[in-house]
Amino acid sequence: MKETTNLKLKKPEKNEYINIDDINNNMDVIDEEVAKKASASGGDISDTVITSAEEPTAEYPVPAAGDSTKVFLGKTRKFFSDIKNWMTGVCMLGQIVNNCVTDNAKLPLSAAQGKQLMDLYNVLNTNQNRTAIIKAGYAQFSNIKWAASASYTCVVSDQNIKKSDILLTGIRIVGSTAENYGLRFWVDDGYISCNCTSLIAGNNTTVGFWYLLIRSAISE
Repeated sequence: MKETTNLKLKKPEKNEYINIDDINNNMDVIDEEVAKKASASGGDISDTVITSAEEPTAEYPVPAAGDSTKVFLGKTRKFFSDIKNWMTGVCMLGQIVNNCVTDNAKLPLSAAQGKQLMDLYNVLNTNQNRTAIIKAGYAQFSNIKWAASASYTCVVSDQNIKKSDILLTGIRIVGSTAENYGLRFWVDDGYISCNCTSLIAGNNTTVGFWYLLIRSAISE
């Protein structure tokens, strides 16, 4: 009696009698093998091994109806591989810093922190240094941009005043030079209170002004 190639099922010849036991045995073998391939717990391809997958060249391919198994799996593998490569250059929300203390060059700065730094930069450029022109009864600050010298000049218009006529309170004077119309001085951080008493147009006039100073090197 002949047998099938894979499952060895019995195949009676034309001149052989059909044995019911042979038929029953064939059915049992088929039932057992089918149960191995399609079990309720494992699924129909749980033990199937894929020897190769066909990956397309296009980026982010999407499987479609009609694809063979290895084409379907090849597209799936290529899609996730492209996603992984893309994520290496992507900044996640949790990586954005907002404290200006990290030294990690790969982390970005938040837009809010960048604006805060720009605001401080603008204030520094605007208020870094000013010249006070003191006239009778009031003090006027010019809006010119200065170098970072923390140099301040106290001037009384059209008057030659002595050094003793300018009183600085609440700050430490780092250095000073006599000018034609007053005194140029350098100070540490803090507020400047400069009172200039001078004889202007026949009257004793006391003029005061203040401004926040920024620490910097003493230079002209």
